[in-house]
Amino acid sequence: MSSSDFFIAPEHREAYERAAQEQLDSALSSFYCLTNEQKLDIFCAVVFLLKKFEMDEQKSYRGVLYDGFGFGLESYTRALEAGFVELHNAIYSPERLLSLVQAAMDMRVDGAFDAKEALSVLRKKGLA
Repeated sequence: MSSSDFFIAPEHREAYERAAQEQLDSALSSFYCLTNEQKLDIFCAVVFLLKKFEMDEQKSYRGVLYDGFGFGLESYTRALEAGFVELHNAIYSPERLLSLVQAAMDMRVDGAFDAKEALSVLRKKGLA
């Protein structure tokens, strides 16, 4: 999924996607110039921090970027283009997803939808 699918005007989409690809190519080039030991150090650090922020602290997408890693607003779209939003959303445990669904259901006035039923439907669709 590209952020250009959502908020980039069609006439600017090609330039945006070209710039996003250039940024990703630059990041990958920087990574692959490192020694294997340096790449492994960075990989392990990122995995450790992602586990901490995503699973232990259950931060939001922005919370991981801004509070966890200390990045600024510029990180939102770059991380989105790199695929972080898909990774972030895929990390939800069934229990965490149930709590999010329950919170959403609690906001409904009529309460006609049961959160456990929602989780069952999501599981049947392979989403939880």
